[in-house]
Amino acid sequence: MRATVTVPGQDPVSKEAEAPFSVGTERIDVSAQKRFTPLGDENAETENLTGVTAGDSVGVVLRALNADVPRSTVLDSLRIVEPGEGSNARFFGDDLRFGGFDMSTPERIAAAWPAGATGAVVTWSYDDGTTATDEPTAGEAMPAPATGKTVTGFEVVFTGAIAPGAVSELRYRLDSSVDEDFVPAGGTSGKLRNTIDVTGAREGLDPDEASASATVAYVAPRIDASIDKRVGPGVVLPGQQVVVQLGTEVKTDGGRTKPTRIVVEDALAGDGTFWDAFDAKRILPPISRPTTSAGAQASLLIEYRDAAGTWKTLVVNPDADTAVDVEAEAGEEVTGLRFVYANVAGFDQVTYVKPNILFEARDELRSSGKPTAGAFDGRPEAYENTASVEATGKLDERTVTGEDEDRASVGIRGEEGGPGPEGLWAGKTWQHDALTSQSGASSWTTQRWAVTREGYSSAVLQDPASPTASGEGTVFEAFDLTHVRPIRTSGPVADATVDPMLRWDLVTAVELWDGARWVPVAAPSGGWTDAGGFVGYTLTAAEREWARGVRLILAENTAAREAAAEAGDLTAPAAGSGIAASGELRSFRLDWKLRDRARTADGSLKWVKEKDTSFNCDGGGDGCVDNVFRLSGTTSDGAEHSDTANDTIQVIDAAQNVALDKRVQALGVASTPCTVSAAASDCVQLVVPNAGELDPADYPRARYTLTTRNSSER
Repeated sequence: MRATVTVPGQDPVSKEAEAPFSVGTERIDVSAQKRFTPLGDENAETENLTGVTAGDSVGVVLRALNADVPRSTVLDSLRIVEPGEGSNARFFGDDLRFGGFDMSTPERIAAAWPAGATGAVVTWSYDDGTTATDEPTAGEAMPAPATGKTVTGFEVVFTGAIAPGAVSELRYRLDSSVDEDFVPAGGTSGKLRNTIDVTGAREGLDPDEASASATVAYVAPRIDASIDKRVGPGVVLPGQQVVVQLGTEVKTDGGRTKPTRIVVEDALAGDGTFWDAFDAKRILPPISRPTTSAGAQASLLIEYRDAAGTWKTLVVNPDADTAVDVEAEAGEEVTGLRFVYANVAGFDQVTYVKPNILFEARDELRSSGKPTAGAFDGRPEAYENTASVEATGKLDERTVTGEDEDRASVGIRGEEGGPGPEGLWAGKTWQHDALTSQSGASSWTTQRWAVTREGYSSAVLQDPASPTASGEGTVFEAFDLTHVRPIRTSGPVADATVDPMLRWDLVTAVELWDGARWVPVAAPSGGWTDAGGFVGYTLTAAEREWARGVRLILAENTAAREAAAEAGDLTAPAAGSGIAASGELRSFRLDWKLRDRARTADGSLKWVKEKDTSFNCDGGGDGCVDNVFRLSGTTSDGAEHSDTANDTIQVIDAAQNVALDKRVQALGVASTPCTVSAAASDCVQLVVPNAGELDPADYPRARYTLTTRNSSER
């Protein structure tokens, strides 16, 4: 193209410009989209929808798009096939059902029709092998399938002059089955692929095809039930009581699923198990019945199992704050308890219940009449208790359940050799039977103790039982105390003892006997007790020298008990009941180092040890050292009771030996090899000069070295 400008009196000016232009052949370009949406959130379109509860519906979005010019042209028809090739076989059928087009608003109806379409043919395919067609006109809602028929697929063909850039958007509801054959209980369907096929056509042009896929995954409705069984104390004597708490949580995962029944059971599981050795005495408050967020309170049926195994009613909807006397209500032998919570309207999605049962340890087994335990200082006889929960709910016609069980063991310690009526018991053991004198060897003692009755406001753990001014006559005559090792509430922990009952008590003081009085040791900055128990103490070098005794003073941990009660933990001892009472054997460790020189009252020299050296054992005894531990308790009225225990250790003399080495070395001259077989340090060979050949000062010389050492065992 040329343009010319002419001005009078001026030469004309011309400019030329050009632009390329080509004429292409018409063609068709269509595309497809497939999306899923959660029910109730139609804007949250996704190609990968997961976590849909089987039985719930989702939205499906189908889009067929005719591209703008010049990529595409006017179409005679735009065809949509659902489900398309490659779709999972469950689309559509009994498990995944076509639930109808969403034509709920004028906008949805308008979006279904692509610009330029004047009509449509909808073809339905049914599971009985038949087909049917509907022919809506432009602007009408998409039709519904025949009543009573199950759709296996459909095809929509829009006709007219479908403009470039036109879009058809069809939305429908996809329903799902709750049947376990579709998704097993607590399982998942996996990702189910659904494909849409789109075809654009115009007479005289090649048609264009496109497809798009998206996936949806279903989970079975489920009820998650869990039970946490807590028992305290962990060891008791016959006639003593334990509290069993059955903390139970029931949660639902699956939309409309709600549990309507929760059953918590604790019953005899066989000979030698918990109910064989314990009797249920009371159901303790609070006996709660959960109330839903809508204000509906559950009913509670408490049943008991008799000796024949038959379940019978104990009480119905008992008062929440009043204990239930099991024996009085049942009037016969009880071998199990069951708590049935029911709410026909359904519990909340998270529900918590906690039955509390008080048991008493039997003297004899229910099954055989044999004693439930042996000696006091032996291993307690353990009895395992199993509790279970089963929660049941409904989703439409599907029954949904959740189950769990938990086990805990309780020990019964025999009374033979145990504490007297005061309820105090002490025990003592050395780690080693013997140590070698003058060796500086170390050992340790474990002090065991028990308080089996309530009412002691304090407990004193003292070693030795009767300290002296100098240490003579006690373990401190021959040993120095080096460490009071930590006591932890759980373990194992290296170099520490484990005392689970220390959760409810405190070490309030550590004191050392200086020969005249008890001297308190300054507590560390965080106190003697941390979150894990007693922190222990390492004596300084000076304290090791002057200390002639040690004691720990304990009192109840009132704050811990009150916090436990506030949290509903009925296994904790009551605040104000004193040192925690149980059948547990509690312990702590003391570390000792053998002295070279004994402590004596008059300061005289006494070795640890010499021949026929006696220390403090009854009847003497060469090298025998007796260590006596004392447990004392003070009641709230000021009365003091105690118990003692001892163990001995033997200090022995090692064999006394000396060794002698002799070596020889040539001086000033080279030596020649020995003609006898010997080490170089054991032999040298020198040349003896003839008389008069050398000045005597220049004669060959050699040096002999003798070394002696103590080779006694240490």
